[in-house]
Amino acid sequence: MSQTSKQFEYIVIDGGSDDGSKEFIQSKSDRITYWVSEKDRGIYQAMNKGIAAATGTYCLFLNSGDSLANPQVLDKVETTGLSTEILYGEVVFDRGAGNQKIAPVPEKPNLEYLFGDNIWHPSTFIKRSLFDEYGSYNETYSVAADYDFFFHVLAIKEVSSVPLHFPVSIHVVDGVSSRPENMDRIRQERERIHKAYLSQAMIDSLNKLTVLNRSGAVKFGRWLENKPLLKRAASFFFRFHA
Repeated sequence: MSQTSKQFEYIVIDGGSDDGSKEFIQSKSDRITYWVSEKDRGIYQAMNKGIAAATGTYCLFLNSGDSLANPQVLDKVETTGLSTEILYGEVVFDRGAGNQKIAPVPEKPNLEYLFGDNIWHPSTFIKRSLFDEYGSYNETYSVAADYDFFFHVLAIKEVSSVPLHFPVSIHVVDGVSSRPENMDRIRQERERIHKAYLSQAMIDSLNKLTVLNRSGAVKFGRWLENKPLLKRAASFFFRFHA
């Protein structure tokens, strides 16, 4: 609501909360384009409801606890030229007590990158028409449907994308995908996604490439330990691989 740009519709999907959220949303309803509070099957059904209600050119999804990084974010994105199919920006991970870390973005989220990593949906603007063309979020995934969508459209279909080298959103690290107890489920769902789009031979090759890249990063870090000037210059590199 603090955005200086007013060229957006604000859609709120609540899962039938009984903690006062519904009443709070209702109190702000004059500033909300559309809202609903009802039980659903989880995060991705809620996001799909948002897609169905959206009429704008792009969709951006902020889950509960997420926020845009500052009041000028939407204005800044508009000035980049909204012609590409996906615009993806940096996300600030907030662990509380002033502990914040900015995750940089790749220049191109291609197959090799997305096989072992991801871009962040709270900082990604997705052209609404992509959901019509490729389908909305697959609700059979409980924690990785956003990864499935990005893998499909960016790694497999290679739709156009542009990186935004500035923070778009702040993510409070307490959500479903951030909890340690869900890491195994995330891994299993990602493996299922890879098998849905790639041959086993391709998966094996990409797994080997991922291992080589990670071991190379570790060796590079050890080599830098006795080279303080180079280590300082490479701090950005280490933040990316931490």
